[in-house]
Amino acid sequence: MDFQIIDQPEFTQEEIDDALSRHGLLTFALELTKLCNYSCVYCYRETGIQPSNELSLDELFSASQQAIDLGARKAGIIGAGEPTLDKHLVPILEFLRGRIENVTIFTNGSGINAKLAKILYDLKIKVILKINSLDPLVHDTLVGKKGGYRLTMRGLDQLLNAGYPDANHRLIIESVVTKTNLDGLPELWCWCRERDFSPFFERLAPLGRATDGESLGVSPQQLFQLFNQLKHIDETRFGYKWTIQPPWSAQRCSRHFYNCHIDIEGNVLPCPGVDIPVGNIREKSLKDILASSQIINDLRHIDERIKGTCATCELKRQCYGCRGTAYHVTGDYLASDPLCWKFNSEQSI
Repeated sequence: MDFQIIDQPEFTQEEIDDALSRHGLLTFALELTKLCNYSCVYCYRETGIQPSNELSLDELFSASQQAIDLGARKAGIIGAGEPTLDKHLVPILEFLRGRIENVTIFTNGSGINAKLAKILYDLKIKVILKINSLDPLVHDTLVGKKGGYRLTMRGLDQLLNAGYPDANHRLIIESVVTKTNLDGLPELWCWCRERDFSPFFERLAPLGRATDGESLGVSPQQLFQLFNQLKHIDETRFGYKWTIQPPWSAQRCSRHFYNCHIDIEGNVLPCPGVDIPVGNIREKSLKDILASSQIINDLRHIDERIKGTCATCELKRQCYGCRGTAYHVTGDYLASDPLCWKFNSEQSI
């Protein structure tokens, strides 16, 4: 069988080196709202209450334009709540697509009606839809809303009716790995592949509502076994090949070399996990924030400054574990990923 390698970096090393040399960006993430109609038990932001000092639409435009001026070619609308509840969603999507080609929205799907699905399709927005299980009870338990599965699947149907997925309209199914949905994830993976949806499964991050990892999270060895099973499924049934590494399946995280996260109040963060404000766009330009932050500088040279087991791992050139997990468990964003199976055992990858 001829395999398609699917965990390749999204940018070349030359592009990454260029962004590093000019303190620039290749991607950025933008929060729109903290309002949410679900109460996901794994939510990293503990959403639900809208802050009084959220960014205005003009400020969102300004922040986005600053990121684009720094070289960003991809943007992600990630919440922190449910972005389809925000009146700014369509204007900011139109603004971004008028300037860059690759724009992604993370959504629980409940707010996607026929009108919005057509807008997303016409703008060629990549959609990441959150489905935790094909069992409605399991999904509803994890999202904290009775009937949540039905609402999400209704949104999925609207996307399919609009034309998703095709070559220019990717549809990705995101699921957080927990003890609650662990057994059903291989079935969900196959269900995605059979429909040309891209599965994106990620390890639970110990922050926000998910700080009680003992009751919700799986062990490093269980995560390894799951990823190994998914890798076997891909190689034997679907012709895909990828390397097992935390915290994501079939993908690698390299965002810290070229990304930043702008929250709804204008704070600039390295990522949702390393939720340390390094500046605020209301007080200083994004360019100056990125160029002057020691934390951003450390993470942009994480391959040189990472500590412990990660520093000697054979996968170091393509994996630095999860920096958010390292920070929230150890207090040090440069520490080894304490939930990696290689940190916890000599299990071979």
